[in-house]
Amino acid sequence: MGHEIRVSNNQNSKSTNGAMSELMACTWLLEQGYEVFRNVSPHGDNDVVVYDKETKEYTGYDVKTANYYVNKHGVVTVQHAKNNTGIPYILVCPDGKIMFSEGDKITLSDEPKLVKVG
Repeated sequence: MGHEIRVSNNQNSKSTNGAMSELMACTWLLEQGYEVFRNVSPHGDNDVVVYDKETKEYTGYDVKTANYYVNKHGVVTVQHAKNNTGIPYILVCPDGKIMFSEGDKITLSDEPKLVKVG
């Protein structure tokens, strides 16, 4: 399903953009068939916990708002706030693209299944 909702870094506060990114990530995960649990505290290590019904595994993620650029050679550069906790993260871009971390590797959400992180 395509979504027209976009994160706008220019019109909203940083906390509003972050909340929108979390909701967009949750929506995408739910559409993929995962169970999603949001942290009710803004101070927790994980923004969302995802339950995979097939593997019966829970994975916690930090959600970050990110930007990406493609240079003239087709090289993609992703810019986002650093995650120094070692917790895997989900990146939500202003255009609605969603990416997942796997160590230093970032994978686009075009993949049919959630990327399993370390």
